[in-house]
Amino acid sequence: MQVWLRHAEKSARKTYLRIGLVWASVCLSLVALVWFAAFAKIDRDEQQLIEKLRLDTEQRARNHAEQLLRTVSQIDQLSISIKYQWEQRGVPNDLEEQFRRGLYQESMFPVAIDADGYALTNTRNLKRGTYMGDIDFFQRTRDSDGGYMLIAPPAEGRGGLKGKQIVRFTRRIDKPEAVLVE
Repeated sequence: MQVWLRHAEKSARKTYLRIGLVWASVCLSLVALVWFAAFAKIDRDEQQLIEKLRLDTEQRARNHAEQLLRTVSQIDQLSISIKYQWEQRGVPNDLEEQFRRGLYQESMFPVAIDADGYALTNTRNLKRGTYMGDIDFFQRTRDSDGGYMLIAPPAEGRGGLKGKQIVRFTRRIDKPEAVLVE
């Protein structure tokens, strides 16, 4: 009988061991499945976030491009207007007075420069007679046909904008007393 009990004990141990191994395998499989699902969700959330950020970045870029286009368009219209007034009226515009009366935005500083490169009138605390003929944009504008606006790369400003990086938008004026408007 003892042999039979030992055999039954061994058999029960094997059975319990198998049941334990099955339960451990099932639990490990469930843990692995939960981890896999968690990582899949994290990856899916990450992809959705990347797509959302991409779309947001595209929209911001479009908005900035539209705003830049509107600003450049306004500057172009401003330079055409100053050119037209100067050429048609036959007398120099008083840009300082026009600025005081609110004709120009605070961020735009038109300057009329004569054929020799000296500032005639402006809106940015640049002394009349300040020499600007040594700046590359002046020669390029003076030598242009005047039918279009030129945009110079960023450079240091002068007068009230000294020490600041500015972008110059220029158009030639076809009158003896002025060559360009910046």
